[in-house]
Amino acid sequence: MTKKQLISKSLVKVAKRPIQLKSVTHKITMGCGEINVVLSKLKSGQVVEVFLKTDGKAGCCRQSFLESMGRIISITLRSGVDPKETIKQLIGISCDKPAFVPGYDLKRSMYSCLDALGVILNYENDKPVKVEDIKLVGALPDKPINL
Repeated sequence: MTKKQLISKSLVKVAKRPIQLKSVTHKITMGCGEINVVLSKLKSGQVVEVFLKTDGKAGCCRQSFLESMGRIISITLRSGVDPKETIKQLIGISCDKPAFVPGYDLKRSMYSCLDALGVILNYENDKPVKVEDIKLVGALPDKPINL
């Protein structure tokens, strides 16, 4: 089999978005402002779409970054990638403005908007990953930061 044939056979097809989906919204306050995490689910409860909206203006850098992450994560969720793999990649991403967000059974701060998204996806997952078991990489605060 040639390299071209191998690549064409290994491409994953993204499932089409159903016309109607039920959604749940998590509104959280991070160190840099509020963020709405909207998760759209199939009737089975599987999350297949993610929208991230900040309290900032449309077109701002933070909003465009979060919108692009929501689109990419939505593609992985509709492509058959195990949600746990996406969750493990998001949890632990840090930024310079972590925040303590109550209500998600965490014994630490949320390190960034993307860390928060990983925690929320895990919270909504029918088979959650133990957050404590995920190896955290990068520059993380030494102790939880309460705002």
